[in-house]
Amino acid sequence: MSDSKQPEDKVKKVYVGTGFHWGLAAVLLLIVLVAVATAQNTGDVVFKFLWADWTIPLFVVILVVVVASVVLVETAGWLWRRRRRRLLTDRDELHRLRSDVTKPKVPITMPEPAPTELPPGESDLPPEDEAF
Repeated sequence: MSDSKQPEDKVKKVYVGTGFHWGLAAVLLLIVLVAVATAQNTGDVVFKFLWADWTIPLFVVILVVVVASVVLVETAGWLWRRRRRRLLTDRDELHRLRSDVTKPKVPITMPEPAPTELPPGESDLPPEDEAF
């Protein structure tokens, strides 16, 4: 009976969902709500910016605000995911490098110090004091 365990670094994570995408449902609901709001608000409004005045339909203002909001939110999400991926990649690389350092590939052995020989008549002991 052989033990066929894989190293922890080689285990692939698999995420399983329910098949229902809440994000897609929220987007579809938002599209329906924006469509109803634009259909009910077809009147003209005066749009003032600095020295300019424009008369434009209200549904155009609603659509511009919705599109600008989606672009801003998606850009922020993209930036957050990009940063998160970089941090996770750096963390995995650091973990890999640390494990490489703690597990030497070649056993490290320290050589035994060579015995030192003193010339005849000399001692490695300190000289004795004759005053005592």
